Amino acid sequence: MAQAEDEVSELKTALADLATFVRSGLQQVQTEINASIAKVHDQTSTNIAKLQETADRVLRSVQAVEEWQPEVNANLTALQSTVEGLGTRVSNLEASPSRMAPTTLGPGGHGVAQQHQGATSRTPSVHERTLANGHGENASNAEANMHQGINVPGLFLCMWLKNL
Repeated sequence: MAQAEDEVSELKTALADLATFVRSGLQQVQTEINASIAKVHDQTSTNIAKLQETADRVLRSVQAVEEWQPEVNANLTALQSTVEGLGTRVSNLEASPSRMAPTTLGPGGHGVAQQHQGATSRTPSVHERTLANGHGENASNAEANMHQGINVPGLFLCMWLKNL
């Protein structure tokens, strides 16, 4: 009987040790689970805060675009009116008779050239060839001839402006 009591006592001690071990293991697992839950909660809170910041930025951007929209629409309407006005002016100019004198028929049915470049234009007939060093063969002669000649592009511009 003493031996049975010793075995029962050893079993009780072993069960008590096992219960203590299981409790400490459960407490450790519970602590780890609580730490994981807290970490997930913190990450979730951080992500929610970031999402809220992003949503606020998007909302501010949308509001800014909505504030600009009336001005942009007004500018587009003004631009469209200007383009339509230009189209009307071009149509009127195309439909109006020419203000220039009609060309007279020359020999053989060809029109007489109103603009030509000949001896009376006083432009140099030989164009200067510019060399790689920037100086031409007839640089001084060509410059003198250019200053004596008629400014043909300027003449065409004046005629064009006169016809508007």
